[in-house]
Amino acid sequence: MFGKLFNRNKYKTQSEVTVLLAKKFISYMKNFSEPWDNAYFRFHFSDNDYGCNGSFSSNGNASIFDVFEHETLFDSLQEIALQLHEAILNADNSANFRVALLTINSAYEYDIKYEYEDINKWEITKTKSNGIPVGLQ
Repeated sequence: MFGKLFNRNKYKTQSEVTVLLAKKFISYMKNFSEPWDNAYFRFHFSDNDYGCNGSFSSNGNASIFDVFEHETLFDSLQEIALQLHEAILNADNSANFRVALLTINSAYEYDIKYEYEDINKWEITKTKSNGIPVGLQ
């Protein structure tokens, strides 16, 4: 999923942007119509190429979000993820993450992980996994 670049200077620190990203995803999932135990948002960034996708699981069964059906959510999360990428670069010029994976659970707890080398880390796909990010099953 690709979107236009927005003004990414609104939030300055990594922690501010991380909390904003988690809040946005949690807020959406609070009103989600299907049952879920865990939800995943994956953002990748490589040079001028970036994108995102996500999935959710319930009782061990995972479904991948249709990014076109949930376009408003994924455009918004992607904008925030770009702000996060910039905030981390501003804090540490040598830190250039390739992948960020946000995981939330139905108790609205969240965790975010970063990968700095492998652009394929934690892929969300039905061909390499069941829809849960590869390596988290």
